[in-house]
Amino acid sequence: MQYHHMVVLVVRPRLAREPSAVDATAGPADDSFEAVVIDAKRRLETLYRIYYLRHGFDAYDALLGQYHCLQSFQSLKALRGTTAGNDQAGAAPSPVVEAVRSSLVLAATGLRRQAAYSYLAAAVLGLLRGRLDEGERRLLTDFGVLPAKPDSEADRLVVQHVESSFPIDFTSVLEDPEVRRVGKLLAAFKDPNASDGEDD
Repeated sequence: MQYHHMVVLVVRPRLAREPSAVDATAGPADDSFEAVVIDAKRRLETLYRIYYLRHGFDAYDALLGQYHCLQSFQSLKALRGTTAGNDQAGAAPSPVVEAVRSSLVLAATGLRRQAAYSYLAAAVLGLLRGRLDEGERRLLTDFGVLPAKPDSEADRLVVQHVESSFPIDFTSVLEDPEVRRVGKLLAAFKDPNASDGEDD
């Protein structure tokens, strides 16, 4: 998982500089940077799912926490990408949308299980919850990942005690990690005036 994550981090910045001469309807060429990134992400998710099937997420695992975080935010982005412009009233979701929803539920479940052992996982889960829209929040609530009613006192304790430089939703070596660090993202919630109406 670490290898494939590093491939994504290192190769993704080259996508912007890659020539776009390939026919978009034919998909990425096998030797293109886009194909490398897509393949690495698929292999990472496959290994993540195999780990879950073999070991589960109940035991504390500090190393795996970064992949719960990575898969959660990447699945959320992918879900919004696959449903954009495709939502039709009464229409059944496509198999692709269902697969991405499954990934989001699995990764958020991993965060939820790790939150029993780690304030950092609880903080990341809170930050993820803050980015969900109503339908996404309902999805995770229906699967028992998120409580129907957030525990405001527990959230306040997490915000008060977590001081972390761990960057979340970090997908390229060219991105500035400073603006994505958990401690910085939680800092806004330490000011009572800034956190009014927030669930995190």
